[in-house]
Amino acid sequence: MRDVLRSAPRILFISPQPFMADRGSPLRVKNTVEVITSFGFEVDLLSYPLGSDVCINGVRIYRGFKIPLVKKVPIGPSFRKCALDLALFFRAMSLPRKNAYVAIHGIEEAAIIAATLARKHEIPYFMDMHSAMREQLEKSRFYGSPPIVQRFDKIEAWCIRNSSGVVTVADAMTERSRSIAPKVPAYTATDLPFSSEVPHTSYLESRIRRELNLDDAKLMLYTGNLASYQGIEFLIRAFANYCSRQSETACDKQKKRVVLAIVGGGTEEERTLLSYMALAQKLGVADDVRFLGFKPSSEVPHYLQVADILVSPRLSGSNTPLKIYSYMAAEKPILASRILSHTQVLSDECSYLFDLDEESFCEALTQSLDSSAIAFARRKQLIQKSKELVETRFGFANFRQALYELYKPIMHLVDVEALSSFDNSQQVAYASES
Repeated sequence: MRDVLRSAPRILFISPQPFMADRGSPLRVKNTVEVITSFGFEVDLLSYPLGSDVCINGVRIYRGFKIPLVKKVPIGPSFRKCALDLALFFRAMSLPRKNAYVAIHGIEEAAIIAATLARKHEIPYFMDMHSAMREQLEKSRFYGSPPIVQRFDKIEAWCIRNSSGVVTVADAMTERSRSIAPKVPAYTATDLPFSSEVPHTSYLESRIRRELNLDDAKLMLYTGNLASYQGIEFLIRAFANYCSRQSETACDKQKKRVVLAIVGGGTEEERTLLSYMALAQKLGVADDVRFLGFKPSSEVPHYLQVADILVSPRLSGSNTPLKIYSYMAAEKPILASRILSHTQVLSDECSYLFDLDEESFCEALTQSLDSSAIAFARRKQLIQKSKELVETRFGFANFRQALYELYKPIMHLVDVEALSSFDNSQQVAYASES
């Protein structure tokens, strides 16, 4: 990437997450600030006092004030997150005194901070919606009461109406923004998949298969966090149902042994992981379920390559998870629940969709494993369609274009000639690093 001039206009980018952390939102933040600097801006990235330091050309990293005893923060609303957000607010208030900003970019609840600062300093701000915050609040045992949710809805709507533009991760969220504020531009920038270019394929495949003790079994893989809305409990119960049916099959040739591997579960999810392990033991499928724990994003493509089937049993939501785009890029059959979170990207033309009942799941899994000529041809068509979609609709070019449209109101401030010289080879480099 080209060097950014010191005189370049500066953006204050507020991210209420650990940075850098090897999970969905921080990875998206990294992709976003890299694109913004490619436009000719410099970025001051303000995040929680958690995560690892990384070097990004044109980006200075600031941290919110530390909270005693807070060493990690779970995904979703929590008292710890509220404390960190408050500390982030006070840190953000001090930065415009030292630096001249042309705009502020606020993610999720940090849009409230962005709106407050932008109003005080009379500069524009952009709102970035990584998830449907209303849904997160409704699911939360801390803040899910109707009065709190309704109050937050009003605050979020105020932030949207007063922003210079909104960018979201999914079309459903973009449409919601447009319905709240029809005159405020809103764009969808879907998450970028992990790179599917995996070196030393045969060696890594053999190593992972030995690690998982697969023998001749098919591998069904889940990747992601273990939050309740991800549907891991449903997945284990439905998988146990499938295994039970297989054991009752009269003809051995019809039996399809499957191993379910679950990648996910950081240090903050240890109790949840243990509860799922206990459930697998209780249902009699502990020998066929592998809990692999957290894996760095750099390793995930290796597991995707080894898998025979990729699964996402999510129970609810309107934002499409990052894993779906990585699944599509991996060129493997995808099993996914038939909910908006998935169906705004997936369809029966590119995946095996199932309703949230064990019967439907078993039927979809059976179809994905069918070895008949007709089933093989259909599976090949689904994979090809999925690959085409992720290349044409959900790739880096679309991600960058959405951010370009978002930043159009202030694009006149940058070096237009330098921007036009940003070539395709550099864009590809960004995508491969993600």
